[in-house]
Amino acid sequence: MAVIKVRNDAARPRRFSAWSLSLWVLLLLLAYAGLQYLQHGDFVYLAVSFAAIVVCVGAILRQKWAHGAIRIVLLLLAAYALASGIVMLLHWGDFETARQTALANPQFADVLLALNEQAKRVYTIALALKVIALPWLLWLAWMLGRPEVAEQFRHSRRRFSAR
Repeated sequence: MAVIKVRNDAARPRRFSAWSLSLWVLLLLLAYAGLQYLQHGDFVYLAVSFAAIVVCVGAILRQKWAHGAIRIVLLLLAAYALASGIVMLLHWGDFETARQTALANPQFADVLLALNEQAKRVYTIALALKVIALPWLLWLAWMLGRPEVAEQFRHSRRRFSAR
């Protein structure tokens, strides 16, 4: 007859939490951004994106070392979204200038106006995403700072050794 040994120190199952799901969404967005930076050859942003991905994965795995780091990453991303959104708003008038330039060139007016409208639409979507991202990133940083969430992060149990 086999004896089954039950561990008393087994981890409790994790309950659903919006902050945990948000970290997965953030990971997907960071990976997408990294692919974009790789495609455009922007290796500085690629390196920063990769570092943020590593920290995000550590936070998803609830590693103690990643707890403070992910909050810093979230606050930096929020600051970047705010600053770049402000810069985008400051250049909003450039679309009217481009429209006037297009109207001054009748032979290319239709094409230039269409391109200007398409660029304005993409610009508007980017601004809307920044408006959505800013409170979401701040909320996530705040949630990760709450004591009941912070206590879910733990030191790694595995120790790797060269054998």
